[in-house]
Amino acid sequence: MRGMTHPVTDAYLKSCEELQLPSTTDFNGASIEGAGVYDINTRNGLRSHSSAEYLRPALKRANLSIERRAIAQRLVFAPDGRATGVEVLQDGAWRTFSARREVIVSAGAIDTPKLLQLSGLGDSEALGAKGIETRRHLPAVGENLQDHLAASFYYRANRPTLNGVFGSLFGQARLGLQYVLTRKGPFAMSVNQAGGFFRSTPAHERPNIQLYFNPLSYRIPVDASASMVPEPYSGFLIAFNSCRPTSRGRIALASADPAAAALIQPNYLSTDLDIADVIEGSRLVRRIASAPSLAAIIDAEVSPVAIGDQRRKPARLFPRQCQLDLSPLRQLHDGAGCKDIGGGHPASGAWGRRPAHRRRLGLSQCHRRQYQCADHDGCGKGCGDDPRRRGLRT
Repeated sequence: MRGMTHPVTDAYLKSCEELQLPSTTDFNGASIEGAGVYDINTRNGLRSHSSAEYLRPALKRANLSIERRAIAQRLVFAPDGRATGVEVLQDGAWRTFSARREVIVSAGAIDTPKLLQLSGLGDSEALGAKGIETRRHLPAVGENLQDHLAASFYYRANRPTLNGVFGSLFGQARLGLQYVLTRKGPFAMSVNQAGGFFRSTPAHERPNIQLYFNPLSYRIPVDASASMVPEPYSGFLIAFNSCRPTSRGRIALASADPAAAALIQPNYLSTDLDIADVIEGSRLVRRIASAPSLAAIIDAEVSPVAIGDQRRKPARLFPRQCQLDLSPLRQLHDGAGCKDIGGGHPASGAWGRRPAHRRRLGLSQCHRRQYQCADHDGCGKGCGDDPRRRGLRT
């Protein structure tokens, strides 16, 4: 996106420079710290995702087949407890797929622990309450959910932003034509044109806050079927999240019905460290917004509305007091419920990364995979410029 960013984005970068914050030209380079333009996974203006780069080239292989509309219901086990396959519901019919060597569970950060629990792997008391027979008492299954909670600051600008062009049919048509003819323009870019990784205070040894700068302001609709529309004014937003949240939640079964959505209890902001990150991150955003280059184009902070002295009353940063827009960044999951499924739980058994642990539990043929983009020390998911450049890791 370098060389194509909006002028308001350039003002953000200039403001960071005016505050003498560090900068970087490559978030995949030697250091992730600093402000910069984000790398995105695109090729010729099209999203370059893992399916396009890895799966599609392998479709002609004889040992690969894809089953569509097949929803995993539970794992299948041999009498000795080995995982041997998976039961699925496909187009209304039950089918069983058996494995000669191993079963790889990769249903995502939410549905992976859900599938394990449906299969009888989890806390025996909780499983019994849902009428599920316990195969292995593993109370850590579903625990240790980690997520990045984002806070957004909305600003009214005194000059045009992308709100205007995205807010009109003519503007959308113009941008659409630009994209079709040139594969360039906002439709070929991420809405997060810039951002960065920062230490919110000098006391931190490494960046603890990630920022996102959008030359566009919008709200996530409560209705999942509704479309996102720009705010009805010329504006932009700056969002941030903690790089390494310490709050821990859990994934639980709503019922024994595989069609029922899992219960998600994130426990956001349940630790003092996470609360401190929100307060410090909010102060960092306002510092950047008050630097000369951004201050010159800001008419007002739309939300959250500043109330009193934030240093003396940090609680006023939170939603009930001033409508701070807090929302989970689902695309930035650290892994949930089964990344280190035995870690830190005194009764967890030993389900973990080492094969010896799985063998001791009789689950030697069952492996859990939750892939994520290679990152820097737990910070900065999804900032790779090409999925083939750094690859994927477990």
